[in-house]
Amino acid sequence: MKSNADNLLKIDRDINDSLKKVFDDEFALPEAMIFAIETFNGEPPLIKPIGKNKDVYTLLFEDKIAEGLVPYTKFAVVTCGWAAPLETDEDVPPSLHSEKRRVKITVLCDNGKLYSALSFKGETEIIVDEGNAKGDLKEAMLDLFYKSRMLKKDVLHD
Repeated sequence: MKSNADNLLKIDRDINDSLKKVFDDEFALPEAMIFAIETFNGEPPLIKPIGKNKDVYTLLFEDKIAEGLVPYTKFAVVTCGWAAPLETDEDVPPSLHSEKRRVKITVLCDNGKLYSALSFKGETEIIVDEGNAKGDLKEAMLDLFYKSRMLKKDVLHD
């Protein structure tokens, strides 16, 4: 049985491969994207893009996105931006920091648990986090997960 990290890395790789076919630079996506995902006992995951928006939080709070997730058990959000060291003398946003680096993050929601894969442009290592997410993105993704599950119950009982 594959670990959560292995599943996340497979999904991240599949999404990244599809992004490379459409975008010149997968670290400069013009919009955050959300993908509905279904996995089937060892088969390659079914990954379907269902929305995009320049603002990841606007995307996560769209009612049509929650409705689109009803038939699926998982979803992932992919977004890009700038990252900078947390502990520094510079008190500027990451995009203006002298040590900024381009970053892409894939966050997978699997049954209310979040897993993330963080990639830096020009580096091959992918940093995986299994369930230690914090902050606004975590809360927005969990809100979307619970909303889609409530809609699923309504659909099943109507």
